[in-house]
Amino acid sequence: MFITPEERVRLSVSATVPDRFLEVTASAMDQNAALAAAAKMSAADLRAAVALAQANLALADELERLARGVRDTVTVGRAAVGTEALRVYSVARRLDRPRDTESSVTTLLQMQKTLNRGRLRTRGVTPEEPEPVPPVATGGAQ
Repeated sequence: MFITPEERVRLSVSATVPDRFLEVTASAMDQNAALAAAAKMSAADLRAAVALAQANLALADELERLARGVRDTVTVGRAAVGTEALRVYSVARRLDRPRDTESSVTTLLQMQKTLNRGRLRTRGVTPEEPEPVPPVATGGAQ
């Protein structure tokens, strides 16, 4: 179940009463028949709801830790790939020479455009429609 921010505000006062208060209330209902009759639930139901809430909150905490771990794992993996791609980009920038315009300039312009860092250099090649770069075959499996 998902609630709106407005519902969250409306429910916050009742939803945040301490568990100890709920236990004392259940005890008072056990001891006083008039209080028990005035309630829309039994003392046992109240205690069961507190136990369920505690169990579900523990589960929610564990799921949040799990989600954080998954996000951190993704970040570490992306950082490794990003570091390697930035290293290749750096090499491509060093290899980009005026005499070698047909091979590296188009690729470098594509890299610069997609990275969105710095100004694009144009050595006679327009960055609007660079040619696609075919994948390079690697020598071995990693």
